[in-house]
Amino acid sequence: MNFKIGYLCSEKSLLINIINTNTAAIAANNKNQNVKTKISASEIKSENLNMLLFSSDLQSEDVAHILEEENKYYPVWPANSFNIKSEDDFDNFTSSYDFNNFNNFNKSDNSLLEVYSKWIICNNIKLLDNFFIVLEHLRSLLESDRTSFFEELWQILKSNLGTTYMRIIYHDLLPVSNNTNVTTTTVAPTDSFESIDNQLSSSTNNTNKAHKERTNEQVKNLITMLVEGERKPLSCDGKELENHLLAIYGEKCTSNFYTPEISLEKNEFLSLGLVRKTPVIILWRSFIYNKLQQSLIKALFDGLKYD
Repeated sequence: MNFKIGYLCSEKSLLINIINTNTAAIAANNKNQNVKTKISASEIKSENLNMLLFSSDLQSEDVAHILEEENKYYPVWPANSFNIKSEDDFDNFTSSYDFNNFNNFNKSDNSLLEVYSKWIICNNIKLLDNFFIVLEHLRSLLESDRTSFFEELWQILKSNLGTTYMRIIYHDLLPVSNNTNVTTTTVAPTDSFESIDNQLSSSTNNTNKAHKERTNEQVKNLITMLVEGERKPLSCDGKELENHLLAIYGEKCTSNFYTPEISLEKNEFLSLGLVRKTPVIILWRSFIYNKLQQSLIKALFDGLKYD
């Protein structure tokens, strides 16, 4: 998995360094694989950064607005915390940082993960402070607009789990007045979830069995939905892959929220849940996952089961 870090060195310029955190790849090449670019600061919204550092010399209202907006999606931190005061400093920092143990949070010099963790904890506290307000808002959306509900849920999970990519798969009922499926092309992340893909070849029988157990009317109206993204959520109809995943994991969604599959090496997680008896599969990536996050999201799902 890559770590994409930006440095806002001026009001007009943004430096970006994409760093490979894969231990095996680093060992094979005996060095970090960095990809460096420089773009206009106005293009920042088109970049899926994992962290943004900024020069303390930037004091304008425009910069303050950019920092406030971007902090919704990933940590925004003063560059001087890492003794970065120039473009050369940023280049030296990203070139010399020890990414061989990036996933080892207990490592004493893992300053980037510490910043990432602090950002997530701040989001956790905000959710706790407004827990019942958020819960009532989600309940209202669930009754009136399920698509908006799952997009809102996606955004809450992103900030509180600190995801770099997330895919939520769930079942929905197609309105009787609209029996035309919308064809939408979705783009999967670069690295696939291998532990899931390996099971797809054996899922056809499960899919057929699930279809037989539904009534004709349910088969006619039941559809698979997908909401995914890195920075913001995008909803669309699920395809064959999503149908297979629901066939594999649907019956395992017996608890409101739990995470049965974790790959710490790849920072990949598979969580299962129930929302008003609707199976929900969540595939996500994050650099951090701790007990606070787990308990907080479980409490959110627990609260959604009540009318």
